[in-house]
Amino acid sequence: MFGDIPESRVREFANEKEVLFRDLYKNHIKLITGLHPFLQELHEHLIPMAIATSAPADNVSFTFDHTGIEKYFEVILDESAIINGKPDPEIYLRTADRLGYAPENCIVIEDSLSGVESARRAGCKVVGITTTHESGDFNHTVRTIGDFTQLRIEDLYEIMSAL
Repeated sequence: MFGDIPESRVREFANEKEVLFRDLYKNHIKLITGLHPFLQELHEHLIPMAIATSAPADNVSFTFDHTGIEKYFEVILDESAIINGKPDPEIYLRTADRLGYAPENCIVIEDSLSGVESARRAGCKVVGITTTHESGDFNHTVRTIGDFTQLRIEDLYEIMSAL
């Protein structure tokens, strides 16, 4: 994949990159506007939530350590839980299964284009969030938001009822 570089060395480089990322980002990490109240509202309504990420487990732990939102998620799957990364649907299929729901009964909030494709291919409904892409970049989403002040629990019920 990377010429004559052994796969083990490529993994070492990837790990070094993630360590640098966490070191650079540690003083800048913050929640997307409206995320905490949104998670709290879903929690109060007993709506199960999950994290399905292609990031390494250390990045997930880093995020939770700096934001305190881990308590909201019943299922947390990272790159170690899958063989095929996004846009393959594996991560969303496994997450839906772990939650005990059919993928078509799940709403995924996704900021990456490969993640949108992954969730769509899994059969989930997808809301795009424009933290890394412009609204016009998102295809195959039921809705696009800029932050979590633009999404309410009523919107989720509406998305689920629209077939």
